[in-house]
This record gives sequence, C-alpha cells and structure tokens, in this order.
Amino acid sequence: MAARQQQQIENQQQMLVAKEQRLHFLKQQERRQQQSISENEKLQKLKERVEAQENKLKKIRAMRGQVDYSKIMNGNLSAEIERFSAMFQEKKQEVQTAILRVDQLSQQLEDLKRGKLSGLQSYSGKLAGPAAAELKRLCQELQIRNQLNQEQTSKLQQQKELLNKRNMEVAVMDKRINELRERLYGKKIQLSRVNGTSSPQSPLSTPGRVAAVGPYIQVPSAGSYSVPGDPIKPQSLTIASSAAHGRSKSVAGN
Repeated sequence: MAARQQQQIENQQQMLVAKEQRLHFLKQQERRQQQSISENEKLQKLKERVEAQENKLKKIRAMRGQVDYSKIMNGNLSAEIERFSAMFQEKKQEVQTAILRVDQLSQQLEDLKRGKLSGLQSYSGKLAGPAAAELKRLCQELQIRNQLNQEQTSKLQQQKELLNKRNMEVAVMDKRINELRERLYGKKIQLSRVNGTSSPQSPLSTPGRVAAVGPYIQVPSAGSYSVPGDPIKPQSLTIASSAAHGRSKSVAGN
C-alpha cells in the first residue's frame, strides 16, 4: 500500500515537473511573442514616422518650389512694373511737352485776337532759321483757325436767325388758323340760328370738328431743329386762308 502510494506520488511529481516545464516553455514562448509583437509595433511606428517625415519633406520641397516660383514671378512682375514706370514717365514727359505746346498756341491765339500779330511778325523777323519758319507757320495756322471760327460763328448766327424767322412765320400761321376757326365757328352759330337748332359747341372743346379746317401745326422749340430748311413762302398763308374762306362760304350756302 505504501509502495503504491509512493508510486503515485512519484508519478504526480513527474507530472508536476512536466507541467512546470510546459508552463516555463509557454511563458518563454509568450515572452517571445510579446517581444515580437512589441518589435512589430515599434517597427510599424518607425515606418509611420518615416512616412510622416517623407510627407513633410515632400511638402517642404513643394513649398520650396512654390517659393522659388513666387520669386521668379515677383522678379518678372518687378521688371514689368519698372518697364511700365519708365513708359509712364515717358508719357508724362510727352504730356507735359504737349501742355506747354498748347499753352504756347493758346497764348499766340490770344495775341492774335488782341491784334498783336504785327508784334509777333516783328519778333519773328528777329529769329533766324527753323525757329522763324516754325513761328511763321504757327501764325498762319492760327490765322486760318481764327478765320474758320469766325465763319462757323457767322453760319451759326445765320441759322439762328433763320430759325427765329421760321418760328415767327409758324406763329403767324397758327394765329391765322385760329382766326379762321373763330370765323367758321361764327358761321356755324349763324347757320344754327337760322335753322333753329341748338348752338354748336366751341371749337376749343371739339377739336374733332375743327380738324376739317386745316391740319394742326405744332410750333417747334428752338432745340428741335437740327438743320433749318428753306423758309416758308408767304403763298402758303394765302392758300390756307382762301381754302378756309371757300369752306365757310360753302357752309353758309348750305
């Protein structure tokens, strides 16, 4: 019985030793796995860090390229601005020269208007060479321009006078037409009294009946004429009056 128990104890001890060995092996294997996992994690982290560094490097290179491109563009823009500045200064100088030229011509024109042409001619006699020729040419040009201005002023004055004349003629014609309307209205009143009918309305309130006497003539304003035509002949007044008399006689005869 004791030997049997002793045998069982030994077997249990052997099983315990085997389990301890197995446990030790599993622990070692687990340590190795944990080490490998930690190494893989470290490696993954290193890879991620390397990739992040590479991305940063790419961004830095791209930004550096943009900076270089911006520098090139800024250089081009600076050159363009300098070129435009030079052109602006040149144009400004030309404008100043033109202003001085205009001032000189204006002064010469004023001198011509004030009757100082003789003084300019005597002064041009003191000059010699191209300056005298240029001054003489300018004097002739100013004389021509002054003459053209006078002609244009005279034409405008004639056109204004003609326009006023036509306005007066139209006003006279309108007055004549109003007189003819009043006479026709009086004839109609007399005719209605003879026939015993009611008196007709005033021609001012019935423009439709007066339209048979003659067309409505609108007196134009001074600004409505672009180019005045031929003046109205006096014969048109006599024709309109004779037509109105004939019509009034025909109405009276009826």
